[in-house]
Amino acid sequence: YERFFSVHGCAPSKVTSPLDEVEVHAIIGLGLNPGEADFERAETLRKRAAQELGLRVITGNVQPHVDYAKNPEWDGHSFRDATQRLATDTQGQVVAKRVAAMMANSTTTVMRERTSLPSNQLEISRSLRLLPTDTYRRPDPSAEKYGVYMGYQLCRLATEV
Repeated sequence: YERFFSVHGCAPSKVTSPLDEVEVHAIIGLGLNPGEADFERAETLRKRAAQELGLRVITGNVQPHVDYAKNPEWDGHSFRDATQRLATDTQGQVVAKRVAAMMANSTTTVMRERTSLPSNQLEISRSLRLLPTDTYRRPDPSAEKYGVYMGYQLCRLATEV
């Protein structure tokens, strides 16, 4: 094998600022103690995803994000709820988060520690994937198919970087 690449799904509604016009489509996680080459590979993927696919990808180790509050009636399937509220903690403060596989037992970190393979993780938003178990179907079937196609294209691009 040449490298380890783990693909995960993440909830939609991630943004880096309340002023963002587009959600974060994917987050690259480099795990604990990534090297310079890991950051360079992530930056290359991030730039190519924007240029070639028009997707917004961030590196979780570098860029925190915030979530929009979920509307419980939508069971987590909405991109943003009707009120456009940011998710907050129990004191009402907006919470900045990082999704970067930065736990000691994450697959990315474990692979980096146990092998010499370059390792990273890609968290893909629900807008770019569709699972066989998904019961929610988007109102526009064409948009749904296009989103899933873009998710596959992002994974293809990630294997090339």
